[in-house]
Amino acid sequence: MRISLSADSPTIFYVSMHSCWSSKPSVVLHGGPNLSSPPIAAADFHSFSSTVDIVLGNEKHTLIKSGTFSSSQVFDVHIRSTDKNERFEWKASTGAEVASLEGQRRGMKLVRVSTGAVVAAWTRPNIGMKKKGKLRFLVRWSIPESYK
Repeated sequence: MRISLSADSPTIFYVSMHSCWSSKPSVVLHGGPNLSSPPIAAADFHSFSSTVDIVLGNEKHTLIKSGTFSSSQVFDVHIRSTDKNERFEWKASTGAEVASLEGQRRGMKLVRVSTGAVVAAWTRPNIGMKKKGKLRFLVRWSIPESYK
């Protein structure tokens, strides 16, 4: 699967997916346009629990459900510049951030818990058999040098 800015633009990232029987992570984000590009992030979905292990560069984070009957998931990230942990939460949403993607009405938003700021939004597209989703970062973001 490829990630690009639009259907007509060149591939920026490549995503490979593996079954739960593979020794590889469930999803790998490659830092280039094809499978041979180096991995920059990975997610491993656990079959018998609701946790997801995410690796960014050499740092591991775990997404956990925020409550027993909740669909939202939280994770903590260590911010080197402040030497503190910051909590983020993926929440189901039908709000303006998801609507701005012009896809399906229901989606997810990533919220920085300490400020309530929406960092990113995701939804499935309305049309397009090849498209898997639409994602937009709503704040300025760059890959830290340690992840490259």
